[in-house]
Amino acid sequence: TMLLNRILAKQAMLLKISKFQVIISTLTLCKIINHKKSGICLTFLLHLNFFVLYYNYKITGGNNMITFNFPEGFLLGTGSSSFQIEGGAYEGGKSENMWDWGGRLYPEKFKNNQISEPASDFYHHYKQDIEDMKALGIKSFRLSLSWARILPEKDGDVNPEGIAFYNDVLDRLIDAGIEPFVDIYHWDLPVYMMEIGGFKNREIIPYFEKYAKVCFENFGTKVRLWSTMNEPSVFCYGPYEGRWPPYKKEEDFVNVTMDAAHNALICHFKAVQLFRKMKLEGKIGAVLGTLPIYPKDPASNDKIAAQNQLEFVNGMWLNPMFKGKYPEHL
Repeated sequence: TMLLNRILAKQAMLLKISKFQVIISTLTLCKIINHKKSGICLTFLLHLNFFVLYYNYKITGGNNMITFNFPEGFLLGTGSSSFQIEGGAYEGGKSENMWDWGGRLYPEKFKNNQISEPASDFYHHYKQDIEDMKALGIKSFRLSLSWARILPEKDGDVNPEGIAFYNDVLDRLIDAGIEPFVDIYHWDLPVYMMEIGGFKNREIIPYFEKYAKVCFENFGTKVRLWSTMNEPSVFCYGPYEGRWPPYKKEEDFVNVTMDAAHNALICHFKAVQLFRKMKLEGKIGAVLGTLPIYPKDPASNDKIAAQNQLEFVNGMWLNPMFKGKYPEHL
Protein backbone atom coordinates (compact mmCIF):
# COMPACT_ATOMS: atom_id res chain seq x y z
CA THR A 1 0.00 0.00 0.00
CA MET A 2 2.82 2.38 0.84
CA LEU A 3 4.51 1.63 -2.49
CA LEU A 4 1.32 2.28 -4.46
CA ASN A 5 0.73 5.50 -2.57
CA ARG A 6 4.27 6.73 -3.36
CA ILE A 7 3.78 5.91 -7.05
CA LEU A 8 0.44 7.73 -7.11
CA ALA A 9 1.89 10.76 -5.36
CA LYS A 10 4.90 10.89 -7.70
CA GLN A 11 2.76 10.64 -10.84
CA ALA A 12 0.24 13.19 -9.57
CA MET A 13 3.04 15.64 -8.77
CA LEU A 14 4.76 15.23 -12.13
CA LEU A 15 1.54 15.49 -14.09
CA LYS A 16 0.09 18.25 -11.89
CA ILE A 17 -3.15 16.36 -11.34
CA SER A 18 -4.73 14.66 -8.32
CA LYS A 19 -4.05 11.09 -7.20
CA PHE A 20 -7.75 10.41 -7.81
CA GLN A 21 -7.37 11.37 -11.47
CA VAL A 22 -4.36 9.05 -11.81
CA ILE A 23 -6.46 6.21 -10.38
CA ILE A 24 -9.37 6.94 -12.72
CA SER A 25 -7.12 6.93 -15.80
CA THR A 26 -5.42 3.71 -14.60
CA LEU A 27 -8.79 1.98 -14.21
CA THR A 28 -9.72 3.20 -17.69
CA LEU A 29 -6.51 1.66 -19.00
CA CYS A 30 -7.32 -1.60 -17.17
CA LYS A 31 -10.65 -1.72 -18.95
CA ILE A 32 -9.07 -0.97 -22.33
CA ILE A 33 -6.52 -3.80 -22.15
CA ASN A 34 -8.94 -6.20 -20.37
CA HIS A 35 -6.31 -7.34 -17.91
CA LYS A 36 -8.54 -9.52 -15.71
CA LYS A 37 -6.89 -12.80 -16.67
CA SER A 38 -3.51 -11.49 -17.72
CA GLY A 39 -1.92 -11.37 -14.28
CA ILE A 40 -0.68 -7.80 -14.78
CA CYS A 41 0.04 -6.25 -11.38
CA LEU A 42 -1.36 -2.89 -10.36
CA THR A 43 2.08 -1.31 -9.95
CA PHE A 44 2.90 -2.17 -13.57
CA LEU A 45 -0.40 -0.69 -14.73
CA LEU A 46 0.30 2.51 -12.84
CA HIS A 47 3.68 2.86 -14.54
CA LEU A 48 2.22 2.02 -17.94
CA ASN A 49 -0.54 4.52 -17.32
CA PHE A 50 1.98 7.21 -16.44
CA PHE A 51 3.81 6.57 -19.72
CA VAL A 52 0.57 7.00 -21.66
CA LEU A 53 -0.43 10.11 -19.72
CA TYR A 54 3.01 11.65 -20.08
CA TYR A 55 2.64 11.84 -23.85
CA ASN A 56 0.47 14.90 -24.20
CA TYR A 57 -2.56 14.12 -22.04
CA LYS A 58 -5.47 16.51 -21.61
CA ILE A 59 -8.19 16.56 -18.93
CA THR A 60 -11.35 18.33 -20.02
CA GLY A 61 -14.13 20.09 -18.19
CA GLY A 62 -13.60 18.64 -14.73
CA ASN A 63 -15.55 15.50 -15.67
CA ASN A 64 -12.55 13.16 -15.43
CA MET A 65 -12.68 12.59 -19.18
CA ILE A 66 -9.15 11.95 -20.40
CA THR A 67 -8.13 12.05 -24.05
CA PHE A 68 -4.78 10.94 -25.40
CA ASN A 69 -2.92 12.50 -28.32
CA PHE A 70 -0.11 10.84 -30.23
CA PRO A 71 3.12 12.86 -30.46
CA GLU A 72 3.47 15.13 -33.46
CA GLY A 73 4.69 13.19 -36.48
CA PHE A 74 3.54 9.83 -35.11
CA LEU A 75 2.68 7.48 -37.99
CA LEU A 76 -0.24 5.10 -37.58
CA GLY A 77 -0.22 2.49 -40.29
CA THR A 78 0.23 -1.12 -41.23
CA GLY A 79 3.15 -3.39 -42.03
CA SER A 80 4.05 -6.34 -44.20
CA SER A 81 6.91 -8.14 -45.90
CA SER A 82 7.37 -9.08 -49.54
CA PHE A 83 7.14 -12.83 -48.99
CA GLN A 84 4.05 -12.53 -46.80
CA ILE A 85 1.97 -10.54 -49.27
CA GLU A 86 3.31 -10.35 -52.81
CA GLY A 87 2.78 -13.65 -54.56
CA GLY A 88 3.96 -13.50 -58.16
CA ALA A 89 6.82 -15.70 -57.02
CA TYR A 90 7.80 -16.69 -60.56
CA GLU A 91 6.61 -13.60 -62.45
CA GLY A 92 8.12 -10.32 -63.56
CA GLY A 93 11.66 -11.64 -63.88
CA LYS A 94 11.90 -12.67 -60.22
CA SER A 95 14.07 -15.63 -59.23
CA GLU A 96 13.43 -18.00 -56.33
CA ASN A 97 14.04 -16.92 -52.78
CA MET A 98 14.60 -19.32 -49.88
CA TRP A 99 10.90 -19.53 -49.06
CA ASP A 100 9.86 -20.16 -52.67
CA TRP A 101 12.44 -22.97 -52.71
CA GLY A 102 11.20 -24.34 -49.39
CA GLY A 103 7.56 -24.22 -50.44
CA ARG A 104 8.27 -25.96 -53.73
CA LEU A 105 10.28 -28.80 -52.19
CA TYR A 106 8.82 -29.01 -48.66
CA PRO A 107 5.22 -27.68 -48.72
CA GLU A 108 4.38 -29.79 -45.67
CA LYS A 109 6.61 -27.52 -43.57
CA PHE A 110 4.16 -24.66 -44.14
CA LYS A 111 0.94 -24.48 -42.15
CA ASN A 112 -1.93 -25.71 -44.33
CA ASN A 113 0.58 -25.88 -47.20
CA GLN A 114 0.27 -22.08 -47.56
CA ILE A 115 3.41 -21.36 -49.57
CA SER A 116 4.57 -18.19 -51.33
CA GLU A 117 2.13 -18.50 -54.20
CA PRO A 118 -0.18 -16.63 -54.22
CA ALA A 119 0.21 -15.32 -50.62
CA SER A 120 -2.04 -12.22 -50.46
CA ASP A 121 -1.49 -11.66 -54.20
CA PHE A 122 -0.40 -8.06 -53.65
CA TYR A 123 1.63 -8.33 -56.86
CA HIS A 124 -1.59 -8.45 -58.89
CA HIS A 125 -3.89 -6.42 -56.62
CA TYR A 126 -1.67 -3.70 -55.17
CA LYS A 127 -3.56 -0.89 -56.91
CA GLN A 128 -6.83 -1.82 -55.21
CA ASP A 129 -5.04 -2.66 -51.94
CA ILE A 130 -3.57 0.83 -51.80
CA GLU A 131 -6.97 2.38 -52.52
CA ASP A 132 -8.39 0.33 -49.65
CA MET A 133 -5.60 1.51 -47.34
CA LYS A 134 -6.38 5.09 -48.28
CA ALA A 135 -10.09 4.54 -47.55
CA LEU A 136 -9.16 3.14 -44.12
CA GLY A 137 -7.22 6.31 -43.31
CA ILE A 138 -3.87 4.54 -43.05
CA LYS A 139 -1.02 7.06 -42.98
CA SER A 140 1.99 4.78 -43.38
CA PHE A 141 2.76 1.43 -44.95
CA ARG A 142 5.80 -0.59 -44.05
CA LEU A 143 6.82 -2.92 -46.86
CA SER A 144 9.94 -4.83 -47.78
CA LEU A 145 11.62 -5.20 -51.13
CA SER A 146 12.31 -8.62 -52.61
CA TRP A 147 16.03 -9.04 -53.23
CA ALA A 148 15.28 -11.82 -55.73
CA ARG A 149 12.87 -9.59 -57.65
CA ILE A 150 15.36 -6.73 -57.96
CA LEU A 151 18.53 -8.81 -58.53
CA PRO A 152 17.41 -12.21 -59.84
CA GLU A 153 20.96 -13.48 -60.43
CA LYS A 154 23.97 -13.40 -58.13
CA ASP A 155 26.21 -11.53 -60.56
CA GLY A 156 23.55 -10.45 -63.02
CA ASP A 157 21.87 -7.22 -63.99
CA VAL A 158 19.12 -5.32 -62.24
CA ASN A 159 15.64 -6.56 -63.16
CA PRO A 160 13.77 -3.64 -64.81
CA GLU A 161 10.38 -5.28 -64.22
CA GLY A 162 11.06 -5.48 -60.49
CA ILE A 163 12.16 -1.84 -60.36
CA ALA A 164 9.06 -0.76 -62.30
CA PHE A 165 6.78 -2.71 -59.95
CA TYR A 166 8.16 -1.13 -56.78
CA ASN A 167 8.27 2.34 -58.33
CA ASP A 168 4.58 2.08 -59.18
CA VAL A 169 3.77 0.84 -55.65
CA LEU A 170 5.68 3.76 -54.11
CA ASP A 171 4.14 6.33 -56.47
CA ARG A 172 0.63 5.13 -55.66
CA LEU A 173 1.30 5.13 -51.92
CA ILE A 174 2.60 8.70 -52.06
CA ASP A 175 -0.34 9.84 -54.21
CA ALA A 176 -2.68 8.27 -51.64
CA GLY A 177 -1.04 10.26 -48.83
CA ILE A 178 0.55 7.12 -47.35
CA GLU A 179 4.16 7.32 -46.15
CA PRO A 180 6.20 4.33 -47.38
CA PHE A 181 8.53 2.77 -44.79
CA VAL A 182 10.84 0.41 -46.66
CA ASP A 183 12.74 -2.61 -45.36
CA ILE A 184 15.60 -3.52 -47.65
CA TYR A 185 15.73 -7.07 -46.29
CA HIS A 186 13.01 -9.02 -44.50
CA TRP A 187 14.06 -12.69 -44.29
CA ASP A 188 13.75 -13.69 -47.97
CA LEU A 189 17.27 -14.46 -49.21
CA PRO A 190 17.60 -15.26 -52.89
CA VAL A 191 18.40 -18.95 -53.38
CA TYR A 192 21.80 -18.01 -54.78
CA MET A 193 22.64 -16.41 -51.43
CA MET A 194 21.17 -19.33 -49.47
CA GLU A 195 23.41 -21.69 -51.44
CA ILE A 196 26.58 -19.97 -50.20
CA GLY A 197 25.38 -20.20 -46.59
CA GLY A 198 23.50 -16.92 -46.25
CA PHE A 199 24.70 -14.56 -43.54
CA LYS A 200 27.15 -17.04 -42.04
CA ASN A 201 29.32 -16.47 -45.11
CA ARG A 202 31.19 -13.16 -45.11
CA GLU A 203 30.94 -13.19 -48.91
CA ILE A 204 27.37 -11.92 -48.53
CA ILE A 205 28.54 -8.45 -47.42
CA PRO A 206 29.49 -6.93 -50.82
CA TYR A 207 26.37 -8.47 -52.38
CA PHE A 208 24.15 -6.91 -49.72
CA GLU A 209 25.88 -3.56 -50.25
CA LYS A 210 25.31 -3.82 -53.99
CA TYR A 211 21.64 -4.64 -53.42
CA ALA A 212 21.22 -1.68 -51.03
CA LYS A 213 22.87 0.64 -53.57
CA VAL A 214 20.41 -0.45 -56.28
CA CYS A 215 17.51 0.26 -53.87
CA PHE A 216 18.83 3.71 -52.96
CA GLU A 217 19.53 4.63 -56.58
CA ASN A 218 16.07 3.65 -57.77
CA PHE A 219 13.84 4.55 -54.82
CA GLY A 220 15.89 7.02 -52.78
CA THR A 221 13.97 10.10 -53.92
CA LYS A 222 10.61 8.56 -52.94
CA VAL A 223 11.37 6.88 -49.62
CA ARG A 224 12.18 8.91 -46.49
CA LEU A 225 12.09 6.06 -43.97
CA TRP A 226 14.42 3.11 -44.48
CA SER A 227 15.27 -0.02 -42.53
CA THR A 228 18.30 -2.00 -43.60
CA MET A 229 16.88 -5.25 -42.22
CA ASN A 230 14.08 -6.67 -40.12
CA GLU A 231 14.87 -8.49 -36.87
CA PRO A 232 18.34 -9.90 -37.51
CA SER A 233 18.05 -11.67 -34.15
CA VAL A 234 15.58 -13.98 -35.89
CA PHE A 235 17.04 -14.50 -39.36
CA CYS A 236 20.55 -15.11 -38.03
CA TYR A 237 19.30 -18.10 -36.03
CA GLY A 238 16.34 -19.65 -37.87
CA PRO A 239 18.20 -21.05 -40.91
CA TYR A 240 20.97 -22.54 -38.78
CA GLU A 241 18.64 -24.22 -36.28
CA GLY A 242 17.15 -26.15 -39.19
CA ARG A 243 13.75 -24.49 -38.86
CA TRP A 244 14.13 -22.41 -42.06
CA PRO A 245 15.31 -23.30 -45.54
CA PRO A 246 17.57 -25.10 -46.30
CA TYR A 247 16.33 -27.07 -43.23
CA LYS A 248 19.77 -28.24 -42.12
CA LYS A 249 20.86 -27.73 -38.53
CA GLU A 250 24.44 -26.57 -38.11
CA GLU A 251 26.56 -28.76 -35.83
CA ASP A 252 28.42 -25.75 -34.45
CA PHE A 253 25.20 -23.78 -34.09
CA VAL A 254 26.38 -21.16 -31.56
CA ASN A 255 29.51 -20.09 -33.43
CA VAL A 256 27.74 -20.14 -36.80
CA THR A 257 24.96 -17.87 -35.53
CA MET A 258 27.53 -15.52 -34.01
CA ASP A 259 29.27 -15.30 -37.38
CA ALA A 260 25.93 -14.66 -39.09
CA ALA A 261 25.07 -11.93 -36.59
CA HIS A 262 28.41 -10.20 -37.06
CA ASN A 263 28.12 -10.33 -40.85
CA ALA A 264 24.55 -8.99 -40.69
CA LEU A 265 25.76 -6.05 -38.62
CA ILE A 266 28.49 -5.31 -41.17
CA CYS A 267 25.83 -5.42 -43.92
CA HIS A 268 23.80 -2.92 -41.90
CA PHE A 269 26.79 -0.63 -41.42
CA LYS A 270 27.71 -0.77 -45.11
CA ALA A 271 24.16 0.18 -46.11
CA VAL A 272 24.00 3.05 -43.61
CA GLN A 273 27.38 4.41 -44.71
CA LEU A 274 26.28 4.20 -48.34
CA PHE A 275 23.01 6.00 -47.54
CA ARG A 276 24.94 8.86 -45.94
CA LYS A 277 27.56 8.97 -48.66
CA MET A 278 24.81 9.32 -51.28
CA LYS A 279 23.36 12.21 -49.21
CA LEU A 280 19.83 10.86 -49.40
CA GLU A 281 17.08 12.65 -47.53
CA GLY A 282 15.25 10.88 -44.76
CA LYS A 283 16.23 8.44 -42.02
CA ILE A 284 17.72 4.98 -41.92
CA GLY A 285 18.00 2.38 -39.18
CA ALA A 286 17.08 -1.23 -38.55
CA VAL A 287 13.99 -2.94 -37.14
CA LEU A 288 15.18 -4.91 -34.10
CA GLY A 289 13.33 -7.58 -32.15
CA THR A 290 14.24 -6.41 -28.65
CA LEU A 291 12.71 -7.96 -25.54
CA PRO A 292 12.57 -7.02 -21.85
CA ILE A 293 14.22 -9.70 -19.72
CA TYR A 294 13.89 -9.98 -15.94
CA PRO A 295 15.32 -12.42 -13.38
CA LYS A 296 12.81 -14.87 -11.94
CA ASP A 297 14.42 -14.37 -8.53
CA PRO A 298 16.34 -11.06 -8.24
CA ALA A 299 18.17 -12.33 -5.15
CA SER A 300 19.73 -15.34 -6.89
CA ASN A 301 21.97 -16.17 -9.84
CA ASP A 302 18.89 -15.56 -12.00
CA LYS A 303 20.00 -11.94 -12.01
CA ILE A 304 23.28 -12.84 -13.73
CA ALA A 305 21.48 -15.14 -16.16
CA ALA A 306 18.98 -12.41 -17.03
CA GLN A 307 21.78 -9.91 -17.67
CA ASN A 308 23.58 -12.39 -19.92
CA GLN A 309 20.40 -13.05 -21.87
CA LEU A 310 19.70 -9.31 -22.10
CA GLU A 311 23.09 -8.77 -23.70
CA PHE A 312 22.63 -11.71 -26.06
CA VAL A 313 19.12 -10.75 -27.24
CA ASN A 314 19.36 -6.94 -27.16
CA GLY A 315 22.94 -5.85 -26.61
CA MET A 316 24.16 -8.00 -29.51
CA TRP A 317 22.52 -5.46 -31.85
CA LEU A 318 22.04 -2.24 -29.89
CA ASN A 319 25.59 -1.93 -28.60
CA PRO A 320 27.32 -2.20 -32.00
CA MET A 321 24.78 0.13 -33.63
CA PHE A 322 24.98 2.82 -30.96
CA LYS A 323 28.41 2.30 -29.41
CA GLY A 324 30.40 0.55 -32.13
CA LYS A 325 31.30 -2.45 -29.96
CA TYR A 326 29.77 -5.58 -28.50
CA PRO A 327 28.78 -5.92 -24.83
CA GLU A 328 31.75 -6.98 -22.74
CA HIS A 329 30.18 -10.33 -21.83
CA LEU A 330 29.76 -11.27 -25.49
